[in-house]
Amino acid sequence: RVIRRVLLCPMGKLRKLYEIVYFLIAIPAFLLVIFDATYLVQLPYTHFTMRDIYFRYFPIEWHYKYPAEELAANPDVPNVKGYDPRRLFYDPIKGIESHRFTDRYLEAYAQLEDVYNQGRDSAGETALINPGNNRYYTPAEAAQLRAQLDNMVELSIEMVNTDPFAIAGKSGELELIKNRMRDRMEQESSKDAFRLFFEQALLSSEGDTHLEFFNEKIRPYIQANFFRWIGEDGEKKDYFYLIDRWFVLFFWFDFFLRWGISIYTGQYRRWYLFAIRHGFEIFNLFPPHHGAWFRLLRVFPLVQRLNENGWLPDFDFAPQLVRDNAGIIASEISGLVLVNILKQTRSMIEERGIKNLAGMGQTDDTIDEMMDEVQDLLDSQAQLIATKVVPEIQPQIAE
Repeated sequence: RVIRRVLLCPMGKLRKLYEIVYFLIAIPAFLLVIFDATYLVQLPYTHFTMRDIYFRYFPIEWHYKYPAEELAANPDVPNVKGYDPRRLFYDPIKGIESHRFTDRYLEAYAQLEDVYNQGRDSAGETALINPGNNRYYTPAEAAQLRAQLDNMVELSIEMVNTDPFAIAGKSGELELIKNRMRDRMEQESSKDAFRLFFEQALLSSEGDTHLEFFNEKIRPYIQANFFRWIGEDGEKKDYFYLIDRWFVLFFWFDFFLRWGISIYTGQYRRWYLFAIRHGFEIFNLFPPHHGAWFRLLRVFPLVQRLNENGWLPDFDFAPQLVRDNAGIIASEISGLVLVNILKQTRSMIEERGIKNLAGMGQTDDTIDEMMDEVQDLLDSQAQLIATKVVPEIQPQIAE
């Protein structure tokens, strides 16, 4: 229905084609602005941002794809089908990199998990060690398992002390991790809870259950952590402006093109009235470097442009605002005119004398002369309104 309404809209073919091209650029540009502005915003009543949702629930193809030369130069980097499991494809635009501590912590945990899963279900015919988790290891494997557990205790205490989540604005998620670990181990101290978890819980008969708990309730929040550089201006790095500047240039071209056409066709009585009338398009023309939310205000010129072309049925935006104020403006003008007339009448009375109005000692011709002067005064004020005031506000009132 929308496409049919566009095609049947009564306007010049060239203009219609240009407007279609404009919206084919402006609408995707605004959708990209929404995606960028909401990328790192925490959703209400949750511990998730939109990035977290993309990270956890979207396919691996949403992650950053390594260039072939980078994989060839660093074959040991974490990758799944050539994608970086630590970053999304859009992370470089927001200046996001994987956090060094997070990488170190998760790598150590992966090593622990590998050693843990090497345990056998039974001792068999060889002399194997059962550390208490219903699994059997060789002496070398048992020693390696103990070393990995001790390493995880140290890293967990370091995580609590240094808060590597702060730079990403995710300190709340660290608190969530600490609270879950406290509840799991029934400890008041998060450090004691981590120590008890890795030194005893994983080596108990319920070790598999504890490992599953960590993978489902703790690990995803650690994986979602990231590092973001801060620039010399004190702001977190954001390279979206490199993309947005091309759209802003297009909006400037469009604005000046329509302004030139309005001057050439005499659409407005003054050359500058186009810029005043379309002042709301400043949201398209101003390119904020870090103001992601300011870009969302581009919805106003976008909707207004759709409305001007008749592509939004039964929608009224700026014209309604003008009509609501047109009556107030007209009332103010009428009041000013009335005050001006009264002032001039008072001046005339003071010059002629009050007796002239009463006709004392004067002829009827004198009174008629004064009435004619008052009538001339009213006519001149009405002519002023008709020739100067009304043409200026007529376009707004007409809409």
